Amino acid sequence: MEKIEQLCAKLKEKRKKLKYTLEEVVEKTKLHPSVIKDIEETNLENINPTYLKGFIKIYASFLGVEVGDILEQLFPQESKEIVVEEKKKKISSFEFKRYVIFSFILIILVSLGYFSFRFFKNFILKKKITKTQRPSFIAKDSSLTISIFAKRTCFLKVKVDGDLFFEGVLEKGMQEGWQGVKEIELSVSDGSALLLEVNGKKLPPLTSLKKPIRSIKITPLGISVEK
Repeated sequence: MEKIEQLCAKLKEKRKKLKYTLEEVVEKTKLHPSVIKDIEETNLENINPTYLKGFIKIYASFLGVEVGDILEQLFPQESKEIVVEEKKKKISSFEFKRYVIFSFILIILVSLGYFSFRFFKNFILKKKITKTQRPSFIAKDSSLTISIFAKRTCFLKVKVDGDLFFEGVLEKGMQEGWQGVKEIELSVSDGSALLLEVNGKKLPPLTSLKKPIRSIKITPLGISVEK
Protein backbone atom coordinates (compact mmCIF):
# COMPACT_ATOMS: atom_id res chain seq x y z
CA MET A 1 0.00 0.00 0.00
CA GLU A 2 2.95 2.31 0.58
CA LYS A 3 3.75 2.47 -3.13
CA ILE A 4 0.20 3.31 -4.13
CA GLU A 5 0.02 6.00 -1.45
CA GLN A 6 3.24 7.50 -2.79
CA LEU A 7 1.87 7.39 -6.34
CA CYS A 8 -1.42 9.06 -5.35
CA ALA A 9 0.45 11.75 -3.41
CA LYS A 10 2.73 12.29 -6.41
CA LEU A 11 -0.29 12.80 -8.67
CA LYS A 12 -1.82 15.34 -6.30
CA GLU A 13 1.49 17.16 -5.97
CA LYS A 14 1.99 17.25 -9.76
CA ARG A 15 -1.51 18.65 -10.33
CA LYS A 16 -0.86 21.48 -7.89
CA LYS A 17 2.54 22.09 -9.42
CA LEU A 18 0.93 22.45 -12.84
CA LYS A 19 -1.69 24.70 -11.25
CA TYR A 20 -4.62 22.65 -12.53
CA THR A 21 -7.92 23.00 -10.72
CA LEU A 22 -10.14 19.95 -10.23
CA GLU A 23 -12.57 21.41 -12.74
CA GLU A 24 -9.86 21.67 -15.39
CA VAL A 25 -8.76 18.09 -14.77
CA VAL A 26 -12.36 16.86 -15.03
CA GLU A 27 -12.81 18.71 -18.30
CA LYS A 28 -9.59 17.32 -19.81
CA THR A 29 -9.74 13.73 -18.55
CA LYS A 30 -13.53 13.29 -18.40
CA LEU A 31 -13.06 11.61 -15.02
CA HIS A 32 -15.65 12.25 -12.33
CA PRO A 33 -14.57 14.79 -9.65
CA SER A 34 -15.10 12.21 -6.90
CA VAL A 35 -12.77 9.79 -8.69
CA ILE A 36 -9.99 12.38 -8.86
CA LYS A 37 -10.43 13.27 -5.18
CA ASP A 38 -10.42 9.61 -4.11
CA ILE A 39 -7.23 8.94 -6.10
CA GLU A 40 -5.42 11.94 -4.62
CA GLU A 41 -6.54 11.06 -1.07
CA THR A 42 -5.83 7.33 -1.61
CA ASN A 43 -9.47 6.46 -0.91
CA LEU A 44 -9.30 3.76 -3.56
CA GLU A 45 -11.89 1.55 -1.89
CA ASN A 46 -14.52 4.04 -3.11
CA ILE A 47 -13.68 3.28 -6.75
CA ASN A 48 -14.88 0.22 -8.63
CA PRO A 49 -11.87 -2.17 -8.73
CA THR A 50 -12.61 -3.01 -12.37
CA TYR A 51 -11.90 0.57 -13.46
CA LEU A 52 -9.44 1.69 -10.77
CA LYS A 53 -6.23 0.91 -12.64
CA GLY A 54 -7.56 2.52 -15.82
CA PHE A 55 -8.57 5.70 -13.98
CA ILE A 56 -5.13 6.02 -12.40
CA LYS A 57 -3.46 5.50 -15.79
CA ILE A 58 -5.62 8.20 -17.38
CA TYR A 59 -4.91 10.67 -14.60
CA ALA A 60 -1.17 9.92 -14.55
CA SER A 61 -0.92 10.18 -18.33
CA PHE A 62 -2.66 13.56 -18.27
CA LEU A 63 -0.26 14.90 -15.64
CA GLY A 64 2.78 13.35 -17.33
CA VAL A 65 3.59 11.10 -14.37
CA GLU A 66 5.37 7.85 -15.27
CA VAL A 67 3.79 4.91 -13.42
CA GLY A 68 5.95 2.15 -14.94
CA ASP A 69 4.94 -1.30 -13.73
CA ILE A 70 3.74 -0.08 -10.34
CA LEU A 71 0.10 -0.72 -11.18
CA GLU A 72 0.85 -4.23 -12.45
CA GLN A 73 2.62 -4.99 -9.19
CA LEU A 74 -0.18 -3.49 -7.12
CA PHE A 75 -3.08 -5.12 -8.98
CA PRO A 76 -1.76 -8.41 -10.42
CA GLN A 77 -4.74 -10.51 -9.38
CA GLU A 78 -7.19 -7.93 -10.66
CA SER A 79 -5.56 -7.93 -14.09
CA LYS A 80 -5.69 -11.70 -14.24
CA GLU A 81 -9.34 -11.79 -13.22
CA ILE A 82 -10.25 -9.19 -15.84
CA VAL A 83 -8.50 -11.17 -18.59
CA VAL A 84 -10.24 -14.38 -17.51
CA GLU A 85 -13.57 -12.60 -17.41
CA GLU A 86 -12.99 -11.13 -20.88
CA LYS A 87 -12.10 -14.58 -22.21
CA LYS A 88 -15.27 -16.01 -20.70
CA LYS A 89 -17.31 -13.26 -22.33
CA LYS A 90 -15.64 -13.89 -25.70
CA ILE A 91 -16.29 -17.64 -25.45
CA SER A 92 -19.87 -17.05 -24.41
CA SER A 93 -20.36 -14.58 -27.26
CA PHE A 94 -18.81 -17.03 -29.75
CA GLU A 95 -21.05 -19.87 -28.57
CA PHE A 96 -24.11 -17.65 -28.85
CA LYS A 97 -23.16 -16.56 -32.39
CA ARG A 98 -22.52 -20.17 -33.36
CA TYR A 99 -25.94 -21.15 -32.00
CA VAL A 100 -27.62 -18.32 -33.94
CA ILE A 101 -25.81 -19.26 -37.17
CA PHE A 102 -26.68 -22.94 -36.72
CA SER A 103 -30.34 -22.10 -36.09
CA PHE A 104 -30.42 -19.82 -39.13
CA ILE A 105 -28.90 -22.51 -41.38
CA LEU A 106 -31.35 -25.10 -40.03
CA ILE A 107 -34.31 -22.82 -40.78
CA ILE A 108 -33.00 -22.25 -44.32
CA LEU A 109 -32.56 -26.00 -44.92
CA VAL A 110 -36.04 -26.80 -43.62
CA SER A 111 -37.53 -24.02 -45.77
CA LEU A 112 -35.63 -25.23 -48.85
CA GLY A 113 -36.84 -28.76 -48.24
CA TYR A 114 -40.43 -27.61 -47.93
CA PHE A 115 -40.39 -25.42 -51.02
CA SER A 116 -38.52 -28.07 -53.02
CA PHE A 117 -41.23 -30.57 -52.12
CA ARG A 118 -43.93 -28.11 -53.15
CA PHE A 119 -42.11 -27.30 -56.38
CA PHE A 120 -41.67 -30.92 -57.47
CA LYS A 121 -45.21 -31.75 -56.44
CA ASN A 122 -46.55 -28.92 -58.59
CA PHE A 123 -44.16 -29.88 -61.38
CA ILE A 124 -45.48 -33.45 -61.42
CA LEU A 125 -49.05 -32.20 -61.40
CA LYS A 126 -48.31 -29.85 -64.29
CA LYS A 127 -46.98 -32.80 -66.27
CA LYS A 128 -50.52 -34.11 -66.29
CA ILE A 129 -51.51 -31.46 -68.81
CA THR A 130 -55.16 -30.85 -69.34
CA LYS A 131 -55.94 -30.14 -72.94
CA THR A 132 -59.26 -28.62 -73.91
CA GLN A 133 -60.22 -29.14 -77.52
CA ARG A 134 -62.71 -26.56 -78.70
CA PRO A 135 -64.91 -27.35 -81.73
CA SER A 136 -63.93 -26.07 -85.14
CA PHE A 137 -65.70 -22.99 -86.38
CA ILE A 138 -63.17 -21.88 -88.99
CA ALA A 139 -63.52 -22.74 -92.63
CA LYS A 140 -60.59 -24.91 -93.78
CA ASP A 141 -59.88 -22.77 -96.80
CA SER A 142 -59.82 -19.45 -94.90
CA SER A 143 -56.97 -17.67 -93.15
CA LEU A 144 -56.73 -17.22 -89.39
CA THR A 145 -57.38 -13.79 -87.95
CA ILE A 146 -57.30 -13.16 -84.22
CA SER A 147 -57.99 -10.07 -82.20
CA ILE A 148 -56.90 -9.77 -78.56
CA PHE A 149 -58.12 -7.26 -75.97
CA ALA A 150 -56.30 -6.92 -72.62
CA LYS A 151 -58.62 -6.55 -69.62
CA ARG A 152 -55.52 -6.40 -67.42
CA THR A 153 -51.83 -5.92 -68.03
CA CYS A 154 -50.15 -9.25 -68.80
CA PHE A 155 -47.16 -10.79 -70.55
CA LEU A 156 -47.95 -12.24 -73.98
CA LYS A 157 -46.06 -14.31 -76.53
CA VAL A 158 -47.44 -14.81 -80.05
CA LYS A 159 -46.21 -17.19 -82.77
CA VAL A 160 -47.75 -17.12 -86.24
CA ASP A 161 -47.11 -20.20 -88.41
CA GLY A 162 -44.08 -21.02 -86.26
CA ASP A 163 -42.50 -17.55 -86.34
CA LEU A 164 -42.31 -15.31 -83.27
CA PHE A 165 -44.32 -12.15 -83.95
CA PHE A 166 -44.71 -10.66 -80.48
CA GLU A 167 -43.20 -11.15 -77.03
CA GLY A 168 -43.72 -8.54 -74.36
CA VAL A 169 -46.12 -6.78 -72.03
CA LEU A 170 -49.64 -6.07 -73.22
CA GLU A 171 -50.92 -3.12 -71.23
CA LYS A 172 -54.46 -2.95 -69.89
CA GLY A 173 -56.89 -1.64 -72.54
CA MET A 174 -54.62 -2.47 -75.49
CA GLN A 175 -55.93 -4.36 -78.51
CA GLU A 176 -53.77 -6.27 -80.99
CA GLY A 177 -54.43 -8.52 -83.99
CA TRP A 178 -52.56 -11.07 -86.11
CA GLN A 179 -53.20 -13.14 -89.25
CA GLY A 180 -51.93 -16.58 -90.09
CA VAL A 181 -52.55 -19.58 -92.33
CA LYS A 182 -51.81 -22.80 -90.45
CA GLU A 183 -51.52 -21.92 -86.77
CA ILE A 184 -51.40 -19.06 -84.31
CA GLU A 185 -50.05 -19.94 -80.86
CA LEU A 186 -50.34 -17.79 -77.74
CA SER A 187 -48.68 -18.00 -74.32
CA VAL A 188 -49.96 -15.67 -71.61
CA SER A 189 -49.03 -14.97 -67.98
CA ASP A 190 -52.69 -14.51 -66.98
CA GLY A 191 -55.30 -16.38 -69.00
CA SER A 192 -58.17 -14.47 -67.43
CA ALA A 193 -56.74 -11.13 -68.61
CA LEU A 194 -57.50 -11.68 -72.31
CA LEU A 195 -60.60 -11.52 -74.50
CA LEU A 196 -60.12 -13.39 -77.80
CA GLU A 197 -61.90 -13.03 -81.11
CA VAL A 198 -61.14 -15.46 -83.94
CA ASN A 199 -62.27 -14.66 -87.49
CA GLY A 200 -64.77 -12.20 -86.10
CA LYS A 201 -66.22 -14.61 -83.51
CA LYS A 202 -65.79 -13.91 -79.82
CA LEU A 203 -64.52 -16.78 -77.70
CA PRO A 204 -65.74 -17.52 -74.19
CA PRO A 205 -63.21 -16.70 -71.41
CA LEU A 206 -60.22 -19.03 -71.48
CA THR A 207 -60.24 -19.29 -67.68
CA SER A 208 -61.67 -17.49 -64.67
CA LEU A 209 -58.46 -17.92 -62.68
CA LYS A 210 -55.49 -15.57 -62.70
CA LYS A 211 -53.10 -18.27 -63.87
CA PRO A 212 -50.71 -18.56 -66.80
CA ILE A 213 -51.66 -20.58 -69.86
CA ARG A 214 -48.71 -22.30 -71.47
CA SER A 215 -50.18 -22.70 -74.95
CA ILE A 216 -53.30 -21.63 -76.85
CA LYS A 217 -53.13 -23.09 -80.36
CA ILE A 218 -55.56 -21.80 -82.97
CA THR A 219 -55.78 -23.77 -86.25
CA PRO A 220 -58.41 -24.22 -88.98
CA LEU A 221 -59.53 -27.33 -87.08
CA GLY A 222 -60.22 -25.49 -83.83
CA ILE A 223 -58.57 -24.33 -80.62
CA SER A 224 -56.62 -26.34 -78.04
CA VAL A 225 -55.63 -24.97 -74.66
CA GLU A 226 -52.68 -26.39 -72.72
CA LYS A 227 -52.57 -25.12 -69.14
